[in-house]
Amino acid sequence: MLVGLAHLNFHVLGGADFDWKRLILPAALGIALGLLLIRDIARHRQLQRAAADLTGARDDALRIAEERQALLLRAERQLAQLRREQASALLAFGAVHDLRNVLVPIIASADLLDDDVTLAPELAGELRTAGERGNQLCNRVLDVLRGDIPFAAPVDIVDALTEAVDLATRLLPDQMQVSCDLVSAAVRVNREDLLQITHNLLTNSSNARRGGLQVRVEGAAMGDRYQITFLDNGPGLPPGFEMNAEPGANDLDAELHGVGLRLVEVLASRNGGRFDIRDVEGGVLAMVELPRMPD
Repeated sequence: MLVGLAHLNFHVLGGADFDWKRLILPAALGIALGLLLIRDIARHRQLQRAAADLTGARDDALRIAEERQALLLRAERQLAQLRREQASALLAFGAVHDLRNVLVPIIASADLLDDDVTLAPELAGELRTAGERGNQLCNRVLDVLRGDIPFAAPVDIVDALTEAVDLATRLLPDQMQVSCDLVSAAVRVNREDLLQITHNLLTNSSNARRGGLQVRVEGAAMGDRYQITFLDNGPGLPPGFEMNAEPGANDLDAELHGVGLRLVEVLASRNGGRFDIRDVEGGVLAMVELPRMPD
């Protein structure tokens, strides 16, 4: 193009005689510009290909990120479902375990009535309490099967724990002396779980010592936690007892202590607390910690 313009300018329009030497500089400049243009076109195409590759990589990354997010959401939903199912199974199992214990005073009262029908007025209250508690447990199992899992809520620990101790002692067949020394505080816990924790701990103490059982229940605030201790004068934990042992063992002591205490541990954890139990001089000390509400 440059050579043609130079020829037109010098020889045609200018009227000069043709001289190829005048075309050397335009030819060299044209070749140089052509080479530069070809190089720039090649670079531009290379950049276009790189941009296309980057765009493809970005699209792939976005697609992978969307798929990862979808997988995370699906995993979270599955985890939440598993937690709900685990909580439902735990609550149902705990209710059945507690219901079995409720049947004990009913059977004992029936045996007493067989021997002496005049005890009916005296036993009526105990049978009514056991029946009402059994009805509550059956309703709890049905609620769990419907997916209605109770949540922890602020409660007055003195009222809630006193009620739980009173009901648990009335449901147990053996007489026991229970004294309570509780500092008032608002504690976050499900009342039904607190009742089952109390019932299981007192039941274990009752099973370990059939007569002359004394239990001291104390509660005090410990920072952002509320610590409840159950101290009995029983014979202590069975030799080799492990709270995390598999259920269904043939050993009677493991059956008496293991299932109920495992439930206490899981229920305390489900309410944001923890559970510990150990032998002390003259008995067993069980400790339950629950979250305390700010003053």
